[in-house]
Amino acid sequence: MSDQPLKHALKAHYQSVELSEAQLNQLDRLQAQYKVDEAKPQPRKTPPYAIAATLLLALTAGIIFGTQFSSTQVLPDTSVAAQEAQHQFQRIAEEVTLNHRKLRPLEVTSSAFHEVRDYFTQLDFRPSRSELFDPQNSTLIGGRYCSIEGVMAAQIRYQNENGEMTTLYETAYEPSVFKNIPDVDAGLTPIIQYSDGYKVALWKEKGLIMASVSAPD
Repeated sequence: MSDQPLKHALKAHYQSVELSEAQLNQLDRLQAQYKVDEAKPQPRKTPPYAIAATLLLALTAGIIFGTQFSSTQVLPDTSVAAQEAQHQFQRIAEEVTLNHRKLRPLEVTSSAFHEVRDYFTQLDFRPSRSELFDPQNSTLIGGRYCSIEGVMAAQIRYQNENGEMTTLYETAYEPSVFKNIPDVDAGLTPIIQYSDGYKVALWKEKGLIMASVSAPD
């Protein structure tokens, strides 16, 4: 059996199972390598059809198992991580809503943001005006210390003409604690949760973790 008919037969077989051009080229290279090895002195010559069968088996096994391995790698199971993130969002929503409802006495009272900001000297950051937060016709009335997930935070309180309160929380970004919080500076959308009838928005902005609590829309 000559090499040329063998080559055509192998190509025809692989084309019938829809091999790609790259895989056919690989087969050509294997066939060429066989020709080089065949020219060397051999203690025992293997029939061409046996070589072809071996090449075919190896290439097919590589294609099949390589595809299965690749599929396993690019499709990881993320359901557990997603559930953990959702639990954290709900936990934070419940915590900030509880603080919002308690209405503990303000530690600093002012309608000037810089005066409220300058009060929080025990924080590792300076509270910042959010580009996203809109207290809807409310006036800044002051702030106090609190915490979110055990991390010290600033609680900044606003009040509208009807006496309704809106609270903004700001805390430092701790990757080990807040890694799942969406960053609006990267184009992501805040998480919206509802707790005890209150609307809670949660996001990362300007390197800080922020959360707002207000009455539902």
